[in-house]
Amino acid sequence: MALIDNLIEYNAPGVGVLTDPAGQFLRQEGDPTSRRGWQAWAAAERARRHHEHSECKQWLQTALKIAGDDELSPLWRTEMLVTSGRLERAEEEPAVALEHLYAGWESWLDVWNAFQEGAQDPEHAVVGIWVNDMVGSLADEDDRIDSGSVQVMVTWMSERMIHQLHEVGCEVIDLAGSLGAIDVAQEVADTLLPLVSSVTEPPSRLMLTSRVRLDLGNAFQNVERTEDAIASFEAAIEDLEPIRGQGDIDVRIARLEFNRANGLLSLGRTSEAITVYDRVMETFHSHGEREAELRVRYAKQYALEHG
Repeated sequence: MALIDNLIEYNAPGVGVLTDPAGQFLRQEGDPTSRRGWQAWAAAERARRHHEHSECKQWLQTALKIAGDDELSPLWRTEMLVTSGRLERAEEEPAVALEHLYAGWESWLDVWNAFQEGAQDPEHAVVGIWVNDMVGSLADEDDRIDSGSVQVMVTWMSERMIHQLHEVGCEVIDLAGSLGAIDVAQEVADTLLPLVSSVTEPPSRLMLTSRVRLDLGNAFQNVERTEDAIASFEAAIEDLEPIRGQGDIDVRIARLEFNRANGLLSLGRTSEAITVYDRVMETFHSHGEREAELRVRYAKQYALEHG
């Protein structure tokens, strides 16, 4: 488990503190505001991950009360926005979820740009201060973590910043597509693809860019831009071709091919779709993906009867 995930899971305060949200936890003497703000966010995020939505809302409200008119740090604001957006999506409030997740995506970009600026000019290296504050606020003495160390900074960058930029970006693409906001999905994909390519190496880079193109293809399908969807699926397949045969890559490619075939069928290119369905069925069968194989059989049967 990654460093921040460990701190969230094992060090965040328990719900019992929330019997009086305006009480002890909000007014702890000698405990800096930033520390309590980060702890409240961590408790909210842990509750969200465990599907305890009411508790998550309480902790988010507590975190905002702790911060008052201050946002503690841009990194804290970023994490708060994303947790809020993911909670709202889980509670089937897609419009407000997209608003917060998109704001969280833009905020992660601001953090990324600040990190880049600090790397070029040490006098502007503020992200390390934010990370030190975050990790120092969440870690206990028994963890023996030097929150200001280079090792922690590098770990946060690789495990948290890059991961969240990719994950939040893909969530926005997917959600925007389901709501018909295709311009938002396209904008995020156009920003995310070169960013991910610049900071990762194969095979991770290939899997990350393929995921972005998959989500963008699904977004195009949702607004019936089928040719654009097919092009995105084909680009996602091309990303994975260099690592075909490794791990579960063949199955991933088969799923992309299945999406592509569905697009071909909707364009009336039935014979091409059936050819792809046959190839995909063979892949799923050879890898023991029985449910997926069955779905493709149904799709092929539909194509034969209605294509």
